[in-house]
Amino acid sequence: MTKKQLIDIIGSGKTTYLYFYAPWCEECRKVKSLVDKQVEPFVHINGGEHEELLDAFSIDFYPTIVEITGTKKKTYSGSKAVKDLLK
Repeated sequence: MTKKQLIDIIGSGKTTYLYFYAPWCEECRKVKSLVDKQVEPFVHINGGEHEELLDAFSIDFYPTIVEITGTKKKTYSGSKAVKDLLK
């Protein structure tokens, strides 16, 4: 995921979900199967490889999903919040 690709996705105006995870995170592995079943576009972002995005989106916990619609942003942090979103 490049910065330009992310800007293009966010700029599309469509609802997009950014799924922040870490490969070592047990909860991320549990949630991944739910994320993969979703119809909406989910962009998988490995926090270890994209630390600048962690700062840009104020990500403190894994897993975290950021829902972006136009200029509006809503964050779901932790496995419970993520699972509730994906139900």
